[in-house]
Amino acid sequence: MDGMVRFLNESEVIVSEYRYKWEKGGENIEKDEYDFEKYQMNKLAKFLEDEGFVVHRMPNGIPKQNDEFESAEGNYTNYLRVEDKIFLPQYGVKEQDRSALNALIKAGIKKENIIPIPECNELAELGGVLNCITTHIY
Repeated sequence: MDGMVRFLNESEVIVSEYRYKWEKGGENIEKDEYDFEKYQMNKLAKFLEDEGFVVHRMPNGIPKQNDEFESAEGNYTNYLRVEDKIFLPQYGVKEQDRSALNALIKAGIKKENIIPIPECNELAELGGVLNCITTHIY
């Protein structure tokens, strides 16, 4: 569940949201795991709202399970932020890729500051995406 909450500034956060219906089959994680992660993200978003944060929700695809651990495929909150630019992972699922972009715009990020990074699926299979493979320098 890495990269599921991101601060935009001192009063606004992005929290991942499982808004897509769980589907049996393929490589999707089990329904009870999906339901648990969905519950945890909703609980966290509510807590942050109760603490006075403005919470923006970022759609998250249904996580996949590989042989060893959960893949980060579909995790859009695991983006890379460099100053005012956001490098947004894309997974080739047009509806979800577009929804993630629109969530950032709705949260106040200028469209010209969002740089979609295509074909992040293979990287995500290793359990992380753009935030996970970078080092933060302040």
